[in-house]
Amino acid sequence: MRRLPLTSLIAAVLCAGLAHAAPPKELAPLPAEALQAVKAAQHRAGDRLADTLGRHLSEARALARRADAATDDDLATRRSEAAAKRQEMRTLRDEVLARVDAAAQAAEGRGTGRAAGEGRELRRQLAARFTLLDADLQALEKADRANLGPRARQLADRLAAWEAARPVAPLPQPNWKLAEPQPVTELPAAAEPPRFVGDTLWLLRHHFADAGGVMRVALKSTPAEAAACGYTAADLADTAEAPKSHADIQALAKELDYNPARIFEWVNQNVAFEPYFGSLKGGVSTLWAKAGGATDQASLLVALLRASNVPARYVRGTVQVIDASPKGADGRGPRWVGAKTYQAAANILAANGNPSASYGTNSLGLAHVWVEACLPYSAYRGAAVDDSGHRWVPLDPSYKDHRYQAGIPVDSGFDFDYTGWLASRIDGQGRYRLPQEHFADQTVAHARTKAPNYANNTLEDIPYKSEIKRTRFDILPIVPPYEVVKYDSWSGVAGESAETAALPDRHRYRLQVTVRNKSGTNPENYAGNILAQKTLNLPELATARLTLAFRGATAGDQTAYTTWLNSVDPGAAPTCSASVNVVPVLRWTVRNRPRMPAAAPPPSAPPTMFSNSR
Repeated sequence: MRRLPLTSLIAAVLCAGLAHAAPPKELAPLPAEALQAVKAAQHRAGDRLADTLGRHLSEARALARRADAATDDDLATRRSEAAAKRQEMRTLRDEVLARVDAAAQAAEGRGTGRAAGEGRELRRQLAARFTLLDADLQALEKADRANLGPRARQLADRLAAWEAARPVAPLPQPNWKLAEPQPVTELPAAAEPPRFVGDTLWLLRHHFADAGGVMRVALKSTPAEAAACGYTAADLADTAEAPKSHADIQALAKELDYNPARIFEWVNQNVAFEPYFGSLKGGVSTLWAKAGGATDQASLLVALLRASNVPARYVRGTVQVIDASPKGADGRGPRWVGAKTYQAAANILAANGNPSASYGTNSLGLAHVWVEACLPYSAYRGAAVDDSGHRWVPLDPSYKDHRYQAGIPVDSGFDFDYTGWLASRIDGQGRYRLPQEHFADQTVAHARTKAPNYANNTLEDIPYKSEIKRTRFDILPIVPPYEVVKYDSWSGVAGESAETAALPDRHRYRLQVTVRNKSGTNPENYAGNILAQKTLNLPELATARLTLAFRGATAGDQTAYTTWLNSVDPGAAPTCSASVNVVPVLRWTVRNRPRMPAAAPPPSAPPTMFSNSR
């Protein structure tokens, strides 16, 4: 099945609810042709059919909101507009359903019955929604001045209900409220591009991917031939940030059938992007929060892939998200970050620690982290079957496009009417009205004096809010969704690798906890000698408990302390009849709190011939 950005848009808008290892190989330098092939594929055009559908739905909403007809000429105009839109939607319906039919048939031909079944169900839902739209537009086409308004509201309400069924995400905000923007830094470049760059050229040459950078393959579980990738034990290992053996990781991997395409789609479509840089939460906490930065989303994806016996690595680089022309708030970079200008998007990234945040008239630049995975490929239907090879494929779960509701600006003097609430807090039936209920009514009344819809505005129309544009990944892209300016060294030393199986300490947020005595010269200043100290990685601490406890300074002190502690009555105030010298102890306890059912192992167990990491 082809990648279906169209069906993702339709499903969101019209539907309310698819081994053994070899040692690393010495690789020849990549030809310039490989880099150019990746760059060219990144500048692929958008989906014309999806754009057309979005435009027609917007025009239908605008038509439904123009329900006034003061004269017969106005009525004739409204009816004519409805007739024209109805014909346009009928033509579009045929093209959309044909696209979905072809995709389902392609999935059937590849033997992926589940994807084919999902495609057929999507087709049924789409056809039903198009039928409802056609009936509403026909009613407008035949309306008179008396029933034009009710029929227009019926269409508007239907479209609004479909819109409301789409999940709304909170806007990304800086995580450090007092952080200063980072100065733009030229990061040390890696000596060679990552493996996926050369593999991209191979896939394009052998027609396993199209010129737009989409892999024309059906993915299968990883067999022994994955050795073609030259992966090592570290690419399948448990790490602090990507703990593949964690119960929640295992359960989710099983739920997604250990399928790389479904795993990537789940992380990309269900985990919100937060614009901080570096490893702050780790994969498990990112799963629990359903939100995280680029590195933490990469850690979650790496953990799920490794739990599915798919070798995976982190890749680091400086990237640019470029638009063909300046688009302001509608630019891809601002939409991703949650800003209204390229400059504002860069400021948000810089304030959250990104060392390479920059902007241009039509671009957003940043230091970034994504994943490359060793994945199998097979020929499309009609070509000779070839599932004997694997290639490194880039996967960026954190990059996701959004659509935004513009919102309704309120007047600067608008405020809660406290006096009005006091006067009306008890209604005619003696029921008490809460302040927030009064404020909601007051806000709606104010919004209905504003464009664009005036009396038809609702409370939902007021906020500036976003949602992830739904994209189905029945197959996977083989190029990143932005231009990679250069690949950066993980070690910070120019000429070293842009790939790593485990994150270095320099990319982690760390917490140092120190317990000190009071200062001898200044009792108010705790700057005396250090009694206990521990440095922890925040990703590990996010799933652990840090406790400050005490033990006896000597064996005798410990005995006296234990005796006293065991004699304390929990219901009474503790008393101490003797002095005991104690010293502080910092204890770190890992929490493994499963939130999903336990999972069985993946169908193909990971190689066990390795005992050491790289």
